[in-house]
Amino acid sequence: DPLQIPAYNALMKIYRQKKAYKKEFKIINSAIKAYEKYYNDNSGKHSKQVKMISEKLNKSFGLVDKKGTKLYNTEPIGKWESRKEIVNKKLAK
Repeated sequence: DPLQIPAYNALMKIYRQKKAYKKEFKIINSAIKAYEKYYNDNSGKHSKQVKMISEKLNKSFGLVDKKGTKLYNTEPIGKWESRKEIVNKKLAK
């Protein structure tokens, strides 16, 4: 199952402890990609009416801009994006 948050977090922690930042970076990217695919799934599982209502709710709550672009990352993606920036800085040293 590619959507196991505890598994991703455990791998990230192990690589962080071993200072294997390239491997941690790769796992973070894999996790983010899996969750973005899940959240952006347009395979027709949901009706058009459900999608329309979701879009309206997102706009009314201020989660997207006028064009429908997300303003905030859904968890756990937000947390992983923050960690990705930290790891990227460590790799740049």
